[in-house]
Amino acid sequence: SAYFGSVDRLTRHLHLDPLRTVKLQPGDLDVRVWQGFGIGGYRGYVIRRVRQKWSGLAVKEDAAGRRAFPKVPGAPDWEKTWAELERGGFAGIRDDSELVHCERVMDGVSYVIEIAKDNYYRTYLVANPQSQRTQDGDRFLQLLPVLLRAFGESPDPDLAPLSNGELRDVSSVTATSSPKSSSRPLTAWKWAGPVVPWDTPARSITSEEALA
Repeated sequence: SAYFGSVDRLTRHLHLDPLRTVKLQPGDLDVRVWQGFGIGGYRGYVIRRVRQKWSGLAVKEDAAGRRAFPKVPGAPDWEKTWAELERGGFAGIRDDSELVHCERVMDGVSYVIEIAKDNYYRTYLVANPQSQRTQDGDRFLQLLPVLLRAFGESPDPDLAPLSNGELRDVSSVTATSSPKSSSRPLTAWKWAGPVVPWDTPARSITSEEALA
């Protein structure tokens, strides 16, 4: 429920009703993917089938709250897009509350997914799948490019394989104190980038690199 304040705001931007309150007619379908929930802004993607007519909507909101509506390609095959997502198990990905994680992520990119049909509604959270690697999170990220390409966007590079049953944390940055140089204290930043096994030592980078 903590995520739905943002979801409802993005929903209003698109002049839609909250999906969990909508009663759909037989044959209708509404799929909504909300991305963000960190400090980097939000994006929303909607695929709808109303009276056998398909359509797509998109919205983005930057960290300052300014919203925009990216141009959706003129004639994507939304039916084919949804069929590909459905075949990949998009509707059956487990909610984050059902998964065991190694640790919490202080900031990142999470996804709230809503799927509704006649007399059916489901929502689930995929929390920081790039940083907290799980089988369900990886399945979602492997399907996400299907959605992004339909909206004319370029997907992120593919993830390295995750073996069955494995959990992995990646992209952690920490700072430790180091001796002063002249009058200015130095910071020793340590970075572990994607994707690293547990026994890989962290490497030092400059403060400027870490902040970038």
